Amino acid sequence: MSTLFPERRSEPRDSIPPTDLNRAELEARLIKLRADITEAEVYLYQPTSEELVTSWEARHGIRLPEAYRRFLLEIGSGGEGPPYFGLWSLEDDDHSAEVFRGSFLERELRNPFPFTSAWRWSDEDEEANQRACPELRGRVRGRDLGNLTLGTDGGTAFWHLIVSGRARGQVWRSEALEVLEPHAPDFLTWYQEWLNETAGF
Repeated sequence: MSTLFPERRSEPRDSIPPTDLNRAELEARLIKLRADITEAEVYLYQPTSEELVTSWEARHGIRLPEAYRRFLLEIGSGGEGPPYFGLWSLEDDDHSAEVFRGSFLERELRNPFPFTSAWRWSDEDEEANQRACPELRGRVRGRDLGNLTLGTDGGTAFWHLIVSGRARGQVWRSEALEVLEPHAPDFLTWYQEWLNETAGF
């Protein structure tokens, strides 16, 4: 399978090695994704402006991962695609976006996401939870750090872009406290894999 142009939807993994797309790979990914989106007639909002993105970054004290940043500026600011109920824009006023991008969570974006491997709730975690274990409470709180919620599959299932920490740039999925796991090394891989699966590319 090509690593430059993924052929299928990413599966959950225990961990994903840190990777950086070089400039040529990033440009090639953007060109292909833009063409495939046009061919598949995927509905996206208009790209956002550099001014809006830089203002948002300054307000939150971070710089967005480059693959996602370029998608916002050149392809679309949100709309159809993964997650199931669509990709939220930076300024989305959807009720779910307001709840899961509230002022508390957005203050945590600059703090490093502490996970580099999947965390799936276990019997041991349940026992620790019943004991009100401080270490477990710290791990649970760590789920809110350094990640931007991209949208929801419904219920308690959400997708997150890691914006700070060792997993920066990766896309993870959470489901209540039961699941927190990496799915893709970068935003463009994640979106392209969804498009490949749904449109048959």
